[in-house]
Amino acid sequence: MNINSAAYWQGKEPKNTEELNKQIERALLAIRQWVDVANIKNSEDRVMIEAQIVWLEELLKLSDINLKTG
Repeated sequence: MNINSAAYWQGKEPKNTEELNKQIERALLAIRQWVDVANIKNSEDRVMIEAQIVWLEELLKLSDINLKTG
């Protein structure tokens, strides 16, 4: 399935800021799971991927993300 297709995203758009933030959290969890599924061994590559994920998590904690309405 093409992730850019309307069918993939249909009905999954967040309706409010709380849903948006929950979806962001779930997306970060999914990234971690895909790193595990990809079977990237403990290496410099994995360390860099993990560091980027942690960096993104920290940036999101510091940010104030709100869903645009209208």
